[in-house]
Amino acid sequence: MNARLLLIATLTVGFTLGCMGGDTKVTEAPKPAPASDTPEQKAAKVAKAIAADASKADEALKEAGMSAEDFEALMYDIAKDPKRTEAYLEARK
Repeated sequence: MNARLLLIATLTVGFTLGCMGGDTKVTEAPKPAPASDTPEQKAAKVAKAIAADASKADEALKEAGMSAEDFEALMYDIAKDPKRTEAYLEARK
């Protein structure tokens, strides 16, 4: 059930971002990793892990120190703010 909620939240954010008509230009220059992850980077790491293997969603959440509800709330908060959305998308690359 948790994996299903996470998948729905991830797809909802993806759909929302797709409807925003944002720039899809890809940059080639890698950015140095910050000392600690931002919430957007943390969400991106969890989302990448879930996309890679949805059956291990609970493990990905536990490793990030989040519950499914925490992750879902974070994804909705990110989707509400265009700057945070951009940061999330950059972290997903």
